[in-house]
Amino acid sequence: MIEAAKMNSSSIRRQCSASLLGFLLGIAVYSPCLLSDFTWDDRAAVLQNPDMNTTASWREIFLHDFWGQPIDTPDSHKSYRPLATLSLKANVHAAALLGKRKPLHEQSLGFKATNLVIYAFTCALAAILATQLLPSSQQLAIVATTSLFSVHPVHVEAIAPAVARADLLCGLFTVACLVIRLSPQGSTPSAYIIVLMLAIAAASSKERY
Repeated sequence: MIEAAKMNSSSIRRQCSASLLGFLLGIAVYSPCLLSDFTWDDRAAVLQNPDMNTTASWREIFLHDFWGQPIDTPDSHKSYRPLATLSLKANVHAAALLGKRKPLHEQSLGFKATNLVIYAFTCALAAILATQLLPSSQQLAIVATTSLFSVHPVHVEAIAPAVARADLLCGLFTVACLVIRLSPQGSTPSAYIIVLMLAIAAASSKERY
């Protein structure tokens, strides 16, 4: 029993160290994205999206596609991502609550900062996943896997644009599903319920990934 407790404690320390590495690397490498403005696709998803208006009903988001068009109209893109849209709208309201009187197109920082934090947490979860899949003796492989995932340049397209919130949230919830399923308690009924809820959240963030 004592030996098992020691092994469990060692596993927790290993996961905490790896997740901290992933989180800090994600923040450090992609923090320059905070200085960027809105991108081309952000115009339709944020700047010109009627759902982003602070006076618009939150309920309408569940009836519209990601770009603010009624989902049942012929010209709708059919990209149903209510959770991603809700998070973008939360950014707009947060800016209003903070008393920022700037036009929306000058308030990209809050959107980029939210994207960066979501990405950093995804890196932390990916690091935990690496500790679950790789033997505990392969510390160098765990560090290398965590570092490669966190600093890979392909991820810039999922951080710099506000519109990439859909990809970020879907990725976060998907990796969280894997981490929970592979945990020691991953076969319990409560774990299955949590995994199911996370899968629904992922699908509500982006309809395909």
